[in-house]
Amino acid sequence: MTAAPQAGAASARACSLAGRHVVLGVTGSIAAYKAAELLRMLTRNGAEAQPVMTQGATHFLGPLTLATLAGRETFVEMFARDDADIRHIALARWADIAVVAPATADFLGKYRSGIVDDVLLNLLLALPSQRVPVVVAPAMNDEMFAHPAVQENLETLARRGVFVVPPEHGELACKTIGPGRLADLARIVQHCERALCAASSAADFRGRRVVVTAGPTRQYLDPVRFLSNPSTGRMGAAVARAAWTRGADVSVVAGPMDRALLPADVATVFVESVQDMLEAVRAAMSADAMLVMTAAVGDFAPPRAPEKIKKTGQVRTLELLPTPDILTAVRAQHPRATLAGFAAETSDVCARAREKLVRKKLDVIVGNRVGVADSGFAGPTTDAVLIDRTGWEQDVGAVEKTALAHLILDRLRELAP
Repeated sequence: MTAAPQAGAASARACSLAGRHVVLGVTGSIAAYKAAELLRMLTRNGAEAQPVMTQGATHFLGPLTLATLAGRETFVEMFARDDADIRHIALARWADIAVVAPATADFLGKYRSGIVDDVLLNLLLALPSQRVPVVVAPAMNDEMFAHPAVQENLETLARRGVFVVPPEHGELACKTIGPGRLADLARIVQHCERALCAASSAADFRGRRVVVTAGPTRQYLDPVRFLSNPSTGRMGAAVARAAWTRGADVSVVAGPMDRALLPADVATVFVESVQDMLEAVRAAMSADAMLVMTAAVGDFAPPRAPEKIKKTGQVRTLELLPTPDILTAVRAQHPRATLAGFAAETSDVCARAREKLVRKKLDVIVGNRVGVADSGFAGPTTDAVLIDRTGWEQDVGAVEKTALAHLILDRLRELAP
């Protein structure tokens, strides 16, 4: 009964930058200055980064900056007298992944055509294509980005297996506003994780649809007061990111929470009330989808007063009405869907989780011990037990939320049709 945490940890490691050798390619765009912060983000995630710059990139960013942050020489020249090995070949053998950010139109055209006139392009063509994924993040003027030649180059590279992080719409260096701005650095890091996952056996959710709920709900007492709970949505965000990284088509239905926690490339609908969440989940679900219900849904709602209730000094009695049961409603609508729920309990966690699993006809349930230090709402870990409809049960103890997310997905993958 100890295999599940190990399996979850293996999936998390396969999709993680920790311990990975990352080649960071930088080309001649004004956005090159952002490569310094990207390198810092990669190393904060546990990666060992090797910067490689084109000559054009050195006009915008000094090689010494990246070398200092990486703790290793920035490669710019194709040839160096003191190289014991052929530089680009040795580096291609060392790399686990390569990311080029920013990627200029000039670079994309040469890479697509196999023109290798600098150390970065030589390196990319020398990479073992089946083992080492490549991520490119274009950045350029909006008209350049829209040009058919650039679009054809990107389409060709994508067909060859290169992961393209589309640029964002925003203010550009030329003072125009449009698509062409380098993607948010956190998005680039997330795409690197997804690319690593795709290069391993952990990308096992390709073609799967996963719907995730996250965060709290709010039930308004009057226009300015509501009943809610302290859920931050971190667990739902971890599940959404893990499923997206493993190749799933993910939709998130989220209550009020920090939007920055959620993967930028995942479709998200934000709601407040339980009824709103139910309607959004129904719209997102399909017959063969998986639903992971991490949201801390309010069980009761007060009748909503049309105006602010004034303080009178008198004792008020608050009437609470039951809210709709989202999991029960989805199961009735989609009998064959694969459903996972959470049971946040302060006592008798296993027994109450088993009862909820049966009552709501779930495939997997996570019994969540709340009130434990650093666990549950807002905590970095969750103290949990996993139970599924076959009778399988695993007390995983206090586990980091990303690892728990992968554990849940591992179980759903085993049970899904």
